[in-house]
Amino acid sequence: MDKDKNKGKVLCIIQARMGSERLPGKVMMDICGKSMIEWVIERLKYCKNLNRIVLATTEKAEDSILCQVAMKCGVEYFAGSEHDVLRRYLDAAMKFDGEIIIRITGDCPLVDPFIIDELIADFMESNCDYMRLDVPDTFPRGLDGEIFTLNALKRADDIAGEDKYREHVTLIMYQRSDIFSICKKKADGKLQRPQYRFCVDTAEDLELVRQIYTRLYKADELITAEEIIDLLDQNPNLRQINSQVRQRI
Repeated sequence: MDKDKNKGKVLCIIQARMGSERLPGKVMMDICGKSMIEWVIERLKYCKNLNRIVLATTEKAEDSILCQVAMKCGVEYFAGSEHDVLRRYLDAAMKFDGEIIIRITGDCPLVDPFIIDELIADFMESNCDYMRLDVPDTFPRGLDGEIFTLNALKRADDIAGEDKYREHVTLIMYQRSDIFSICKKKADGKLQRPQYRFCVDTAEDLELVRQIYTRLYKADELITAEEIIDLLDQNPNLRQINSQVRQRI
């Protein structure tokens, strides 16, 4: 095993845009006094294993507001291709000197920085090209996180021809295990709640996340994944809010 393969600067790239088929403008919608994308950024700032955070959006005029949010939150931003998201990631990684890339989407306002730190640590000790939190088989949706090397991202860009591989950054990595070495980090104990989702794709998802923040948020305190799961375990009425939502790729 090459023990130095997965060492280097860790760059977190948050993927976000205003366009959304099911809930347009969702990343700027209010949750307990802040926009969804602000919560994503602020929560990731708690990570100790990140060297840099960048918000990667598109060059469309409507997405310029996200660049303003990035500046407001004290992180950098990158505007690239709307549909070729794989290329957007590679261009952002090259511009900001990322050697190890964490991929987070802007519709996960309850992303857990402690779990992301564990993912980074596990990846650093592995020899994988790509590692993901085991969503949705063991972790709930909404705690999603993926990590991969810059070299893997470059190889993906070289071989990804179909539109689906250009639009979904890591799809080719985890579908082509003959080319990429892939690993999954499975949830332990209480975190094993594959039936729960607190990402935001629909109005129902947004309502649940707002309910979670309303009940758990305290100023200057981080809502943890364990607290969210406790809340949902104890309140089946909350779980029902978005129980009928079906995930798209």
